[in-house]
Amino acid sequence: MKFKFFVLSIVFTLLYSCGENTPPVDLSPETKILYLGNGTEPKDLDPHTVTGVPESKILMALIEGLVIRHPEGLYPLPGMAKKWDVSSDGKEYIFYLRDASWSNGDPVTANDFVYAWNRMLMPSLGSQYPDMLYDVLNAEEFNKGKITDFSLVGVKALDEKTLKVNLKNPAPYFVELLAHYTTRPVHQPTIEKFGEIDTLGNQWTRPGNFVGNGPFTLEEWKLNQVIKV
Repeated sequence: MKFKFFVLSIVFTLLYSCGENTPPVDLSPETKILYLGNGTEPKDLDPHTVTGVPESKILMALIEGLVIRHPEGLYPLPGMAKKWDVSSDGKEYIFYLRDASWSNGDPVTANDFVYAWNRMLMPSLGSQYPDMLYDVLNAEEFNKGKITDFSLVGVKALDEKTLKVNLKNPAPYFVELLAHYTTRPVHQPTIEKFGEIDTLGNQWTRPGNFVGNGPFTLEEWKLNQVIKV
């Protein structure tokens, strides 16, 4: 079940009050609003173009990747992938996706990851973290324009729930890289409803447009200036 992401609000200015007003965070059990101190205003919510910690905290709630970070810093936990197999030579990974839906009801499929990785590696998009996938066969070559056929990159959907990834060399840390928000899936119809695959500043990330597969949905985005006197 999706939970409503009721408020995406950043406290910009806070002056101490001499009154006895109850802080909004103390009223959370009654108002059913989850408040998270984010530090600053996020620049955007596109996992393939943002670069900051403030954005990553919110994206953790809105989009889920193949794996998720372990809360104690241990080996990543299953996310969209309920399990995975690694070949004896360490160069082939098979990820088996659990049943899940995008926030608009569409099923999450292996092709969503293929599309997302294609998008993230496109030179024209200008992602700042394409090297997160450079261990994937031909990913670096595609990102640097040495090849233009993405089908040569080592990521394939074997069926709707099975994703195959081939690496150019064994990388024991590869699964840990997949916890980074840059490798998370995006919803192709939503991306292309508001622009091209590589459109910068695509309005798909705005409230009312955003389609994610995480535990929360984006209902509202506003800057709160809390000034008490």
